[in-house]
Amino acid sequence: MDETAAKFGLPDQQAALVDFCFHEKTCGVDSVYPTGGRPHRAAENVELPFEDLQVWFKLCLQTVEVTGSMVTMIQQL
Repeated sequence: MDETAAKFGLPDQQAALVDFCFHEKTCGVDSVYPTGGRPHRAAENVELPFEDLQVWFKLCLQTVEVTGSMVTMIQQL
Protein backbone atom coordinates (compact mmCIF):
# COMPACT_ATOMS: atom_id res chain seq x y z
CA MET A 1 0.00 0.00 0.00
CA ASP A 2 2.77 2.45 0.90
CA GLU A 3 4.66 1.57 -2.28
CA THR A 4 1.66 2.56 -4.42
CA ALA A 5 1.26 5.87 -2.58
CA ALA A 6 4.95 6.67 -3.07
CA LYS A 7 5.06 5.58 -6.72
CA PHE A 8 2.11 7.78 -7.73
CA GLY A 9 2.72 10.63 -5.27
CA LEU A 10 -0.50 10.10 -3.30
CA PRO A 11 0.21 10.96 0.34
CA ASP A 12 -3.53 10.83 1.20
CA GLN A 13 -4.19 7.53 -0.59
CA GLN A 14 -5.12 5.56 2.53
CA ALA A 15 -7.54 8.21 3.84
CA ALA A 16 -9.16 8.48 0.38
CA LEU A 17 -9.62 4.71 0.18
CA VAL A 18 -11.11 4.59 3.68
CA ASP A 19 -13.58 7.33 2.70
CA PHE A 20 -14.47 5.41 -0.47
CA CYS A 21 -15.03 2.13 1.44
CA PHE A 22 -17.19 3.93 4.02
CA HIS A 23 -19.25 5.58 1.26
CA GLU A 24 -19.73 2.24 -0.52
CA LYS A 25 -20.78 0.54 2.72
CA THR A 26 -23.28 3.23 3.71
CA CYS A 27 -24.64 4.24 0.27
CA GLY A 28 -24.27 1.02 -1.71
CA VAL A 29 -22.01 -0.06 -4.54
CA ASP A 30 -24.16 1.59 -7.23
CA SER A 31 -23.99 5.02 -5.61
CA VAL A 32 -21.97 7.82 -7.25
CA TYR A 33 -18.84 8.71 -5.29
CA PRO A 34 -17.63 12.31 -5.79
CA THR A 35 -13.85 12.65 -5.91
CA GLY A 36 -11.37 15.47 -5.53
CA GLY A 37 -11.46 18.95 -4.09
CA ARG A 38 -12.59 18.08 -0.59
CA PRO A 39 -10.82 17.06 2.61
CA HIS A 40 -10.91 13.43 3.64
CA ARG A 41 -12.98 12.50 6.65
CA ALA A 42 -10.84 9.51 7.64
CA ALA A 43 -7.52 9.75 9.45
CA GLU A 44 -4.52 8.61 7.43
CA ASN A 45 -3.69 5.78 9.87
CA VAL A 46 -7.10 4.05 9.76
CA GLU A 47 -6.90 0.39 8.76
CA LEU A 48 -8.34 -0.75 5.45
CA PRO A 49 -10.20 -4.06 4.95
CA PHE A 50 -7.43 -5.18 2.55
CA GLU A 51 -3.63 -5.15 2.45
CA ASP A 52 -2.77 -5.31 -1.25
CA LEU A 53 -3.69 -2.82 -3.94
CA GLN A 54 -3.58 -3.48 -7.68
CA VAL A 55 -3.40 -0.38 -9.88
CA TRP A 56 -3.87 -0.13 -13.64
CA PHE A 57 -2.29 3.02 -14.99
CA LYS A 58 -2.27 2.63 -18.76
CA LEU A 59 -5.06 4.44 -20.53
CA CYS A 60 -6.15 4.38 -24.18
CA LEU A 61 -8.31 7.13 -25.65
CA GLN A 62 -10.03 7.36 -28.97
CA THR A 63 -11.04 10.89 -29.80
CA VAL A 64 -13.30 12.56 -32.35
CA GLU A 65 -12.01 15.60 -34.21
CA VAL A 66 -13.65 18.81 -32.92
CA THR A 67 -14.24 20.27 -36.39
CA GLY A 68 -15.60 17.12 -37.96
CA SER A 69 -16.67 13.59 -37.32
CA MET A 70 -13.34 11.97 -38.16
CA VAL A 71 -12.10 9.49 -35.55
CA THR A 72 -8.40 9.81 -34.79
CA MET A 73 -6.02 7.00 -33.96
CA ILE A 74 -6.16 5.49 -30.48
CA GLN A 75 -3.65 7.23 -28.23
CA GLN A 76 -1.89 5.47 -25.40
CA LEU A 77 -1.23 7.62 -22.37
